Formats: sequence, C-alpha cells, structure tokens
Amino acid sequence: MAILDADKVSMKFGGLVALDKVSFQVEPGEILGIIGPNGAGKSTLYNVLSGVYRPTSGQIHFQGENITGMKPHKIASKGLVRTYQASDKLFMSLSVSENVQIGCHIPSKTRILGDVFRISSVRRNEHEVRQRADGIVKMAGLTELASELARNLSHGYQRALGVAIGIATGPKILCLDEPLTGMNAEERRHMLGLVKNVRKSGITVLLVEHDMGAVMSICDRIVVINFGRKIAEGNPDQVRNNKDVIEAYLGKG
Repeated sequence: MAILDADKVSMKFGGLVALDKVSFQVEPGEILGIIGPNGAGKSTLYNVLSGVYRPTSGQIHFQGENITGMKPHKIASKGLVRTYQASDKLFMSLSVSENVQIGCHIPSKTRILGDVFRISSVRRNEHEVRQRADGIVKMAGLTELASELARNLSHGYQRALGVAIGIATGPKILCLDEPLTGMNAEERRHMLGLVKNVRKSGITVLLVEHDMGAVMSICDRIVVINFGRKIAEGNPDQVRNNKDVIEAYLGKG
C-alpha cells in the first residue's frame, strides 16, 4: 500500500487553476522527486499536502487515512512533516544540539507540570531525548558543530539543521522543499548525503528541487508537473527522455 496517495487534487484561486487533477502515489521507503518549471504548482502542491491549503477538489490519503483539509499540526503529528526553505524556522540563539532536542520534544508530549517538578520519568525522558538528538546530529553530519549557535552556521549547514529538526519530530514522510537552493559544492554534497541517510533510517522522502543533476542522481521516481498538471511520471531515465518534459522543463537540444 502507498504511504501517500494524492487523488485528482485540484486547487483554484479564483479563476487561477494552480493544480489540475494531480494524482500520484508515494511508496514506503522511496525518494520521490517533484519537479517542474517556476510557477508549475510545486509549492501549491506542498501546501495542499501539508494542510496549509484545503484542495478545491480531490483527496489525499496518508497511511490509508483521509487527511484532506486536515490542519497542518494534525497532519504533522501523524507523521507527514515538511521542511521549509527559510531559515527563520530555526532557533538562532540556541545550539545545533538544542535545536534538535526541541524537535525531539515535539512528539514526546511531556507534561509541563511534570517538567516543573522534575519527576524522575521526565528526567529519564530528557536523557533519552539528548541521546536521540545526538544520534540525529551525527546522522546529519553536524557532530563537530553540535555546540555551535544556529546563527553562526553557514547557509548550507542551517538547511541541514532544518532537516535534522524535521527528522527529530519522528516523521514517516519528510517533505523537503528545495533543500539545495543557494548551496556551494561542498554543502550540496553534504545535503545529498543527508537525504540518503534519511532514507536509510526508514523515512520516506518527498523532494521538490530545481537541481536536476541532484534529482536525477538521488530519486527513485520523479513526478513532473507543468501549469498545474502532471505531465510525466517514472524513473529518472524515463523522465529524462520524455519529450513533454524536455519541452516544458529541460529545454530542447
């Protein structure tokens, strides 16, 4: 069974059709890329999947449950987690490790009252959270920067920290929004390695990205949308050689 199923999803803003009956499925454990020209509808699709927008028509099922129109925090709590391009989601005055620990606390449901009285179960929980955060920091390749304040990180490592926080929330699917934007070659290699590690950890990855070389090298399958419509779907070779994709996105010749 697909872990995520978008069925004929449409999104209209007045007379503008941003998404037109887009359908695709995400299989457990895969990296699925979503590509398309600027204005194709990729951001709108992410906003619909994550609950920011309620689709005009169509349905979205996650792990067999209809989540269409569900609030973003509810969708995230079920395990469909989205990262953002902007670094303003980070706690800039806290360290890398502290940022990831906060991410670990999101699904932990620790009671504030217990935190005040420092009961033993909360202390054990905090110890477990620190251990888990250390493991995620290591997986993200940020161990040497664990004590560094988020504000002092380079752009690429701030993006990696954002992904690490997403991992810390315990997602079943992690939706990455153009994670390679603005990166130099070293940061790009680091991020690609991190995405591979995310999948190795058992998390399914949905990836919107403009870096075609990265998409073709890392994704198992790719969905292509243009003017709000799905125009192609397949493995990288199938997409690379699709005439509609070449004309709409990759360019002729």
